[in-house]
Amino acid sequence: MKNTSEMLRDLKGCEMFEKYYASNRRDFNRTDLSSYLNDIIARKGLRKSDVIRRSELSEVYGYQIFGGLRRPERDKLLSLLIGMELKFDEIQLLFKSCGYAPLYAKDPRDAAIIFAVLNRLSVAETNELLEKYGFASIG
Repeated sequence: MKNTSEMLRDLKGCEMFEKYYASNRRDFNRTDLSSYLNDIIARKGLRKSDVIRRSELSEVYGYQIFGGLRRPERDKLLSLLIGMELKFDEIQLLFKSCGYAPLYAKDPRDAAIIFAVLNRLSVAETNELLEKYGFASIG
């Protein structure tokens, strides 16, 4: 399996995308969000109902995400990930693997979220921090 740098090098040197796509098809990230989330739940021994409650999302919406019926916007997913008590690196990997923009320390709102995650703040505490600085809440 090629790493990102190798794929980028190949992409920069290719003249026809069709050839690049065909030769790298197996190496693209195609992680299914609901499968990824359910794997984490199982691996960490979490209960979906507890995670959804801690995420402060509606129960129906949370179960739809876990069931693959909904693909949440980044902030809703972030609420769920905080409810899962994921570490910063785990959140970044999930975002990248599932096609979401990773948290970016140079963005002031994202910096506040990163601080909240690193300091294990709840969704409510994260939203309080965001509101204190005039940023939109995550949930």
